[in-house]
Amino acid sequence: MKENKVINKEENIEISGNGRIIMGVDISTNCIGVTLLLDDGSEYGKVIEVTHIRPKIPTKIKGIEALLKKKIIFDEFIKQYTKYKIDEIIIEEPLMASSKSVVTVAVLLKFNGMLSSSLYETFGIVPQYISSYDARKYAYPSLLSIRKRSKDGAEYPYTKILNDVKKGHLVLFGSMAWDVDKKVVLQQLVDETYQNIQWVYKKDGELAPENYDASDSMIAALGWMHLQKYGPLSQDTMKVKNVVELEGRIEYDLTYWGRTEHKVIYSNKKG
Repeated sequence: MKENKVINKEENIEISGNGRIIMGVDISTNCIGVTLLLDDGSEYGKVIEVTHIRPKIPTKIKGIEALLKKKIIFDEFIKQYTKYKIDEIIIEEPLMASSKSVVTVAVLLKFNGMLSSSLYETFGIVPQYISSYDARKYAYPSLLSIRKRSKDGAEYPYTKILNDVKKGHLVLFGSMAWDVDKKVVLQQLVDETYQNIQWVYKKDGELAPENYDASDSMIAALGWMHLQKYGPLSQDTMKVKNVVELEGRIEYDLTYWGRTEHKVIYSNKKG
């Protein structure tokens, strides 16, 4: 059995002969997010489909056999996309640092390898891989900022903040609390970017957790598209300019990919 609810599907989307279709895939053993993104030359492309699949198997089946049965379900699921001329397949690499145990890491790697093989066998395309950090950074560079607080919420000294600004020490989610739910932030960004997406809700009206797997697959595809289109982001290509110290704040411009973002950090200089 499988559980699959379409989140967004554009049946009548016009696919240009010059456009390319990128499939983004986010793999976990419980839910797999899948995105088809048309790179039509625009900054964010067009969504063909954003969805997920939860391969359901009897609970008595464990271990490798469980993974193999889930792979079979996934094999059947992805056959529906052979009607598209998919150009690239991008898989988000497992985030090892957040895994709870060596066993969990091993299982994720095995399943990732199995589904990578499935995608290659079905489409004849060697999948490319992108880390979750790079996927997020390239999909939404605006998330990069200077961090002004430590994990315990205490604000760093003004001199450290100013020095980090001048040296361009940018980190993802730097302007947000350490414990911010990153998946929620990313799903909201995807929702703002592609406003026709119909998300899945639970009976109580809350967003269903599978939305985050689906949006992660979108982030992988979008991040890869931006990387290929605009080039790498590094301290050589991202420049902090026009640093100004004002009362209660530091302002600066961040330039990358031919654009400029004006940023403000509120901090009081002491002493």
